[in-house]
Amino acid sequence: ESFVGRGAAVLRRDLGVRVGERVVVVTENRIDSFWWVMAVAAAGATAVPVNPASGAEDLAWACEDSGAVCVITDPSLFRNHIRRKAALPGVRVFAFADASKHRSGFVSLPRLLAGRGPMGPVGDDPARPAVILYTSGTTGRAKGVLLSHAALLSGLGWAGFVPPWPRHRVVEALPIAHVMGLSVSLTGFVAGVPVLHLPRFRAAEVLDALEEGGTVYVGVPTTYRRLEEAGASSRDLTGVRLWISAADVMPPDLMARFQSYGRAQAP
Repeated sequence: ESFVGRGAAVLRRDLGVRVGERVVVVTENRIDSFWWVMAVAAAGATAVPVNPASGAEDLAWACEDSGAVCVITDPSLFRNHIRRKAALPGVRVFAFADASKHRSGFVSLPRLLAGRGPMGPVGDDPARPAVILYTSGTTGRAKGVLLSHAALLSGLGWAGFVPPWPRHRVVEALPIAHVMGLSVSLTGFVAGVPVLHLPRFRAAEVLDALEEGGTVYVGVPTTYRRLEEAGASSRDLTGVRLWISAADVMPPDLMARFQSYGRAQAP
């Protein structure tokens, strides 16, 4: 019984989320944030992942602009970003995703998940909206970019560059609320590639994970520079067969150095 199937059942039957409605997912950058995004999509609704580092004003805007009816969050984020339900008048249900002590009157998702069986898929329409991702780096308010199920799956082509080795593991420390982090997790899920998701980027932890069996690393040029600063050249990274970089231009000299550290032929 998958998390996604049971989560979809909880959303539809316990939280009353209907097909086509929007659900904000704003939790710490744990892997279950990804599972909840998938559960929302499986329930026929549209997930709106929001970076937990966003402030209260940004979260309120995402809820208002998307028309969200439900917010999945953590108690600590609720206290810091929402503080009171009335701050988000369009939201009719708040649910806590983590297993810490929950305040009275709030839905505890771990408790509901434990008692639910999976729900079957809702239709088969690839054009149905799957997620809304809010942009950054623009003037004015962040803009929501709506991706259908088909559009989301179209970004998984990089999996074709991962050879079918009998044993390999992807290491990443990307934000689930960003299209790159979401795509990497989804690719692993769809392609059956094990993904080690680190909640935050700490160079030493990433290097440890690569030394301990990581064969693919996915990051951005800034993280590659930080890996070098943390002593990548002195680590045993010969098990890494593929370095993947996106979101910015990868400097050729940095690319060449990491190629020499591992057994990869392309970043």
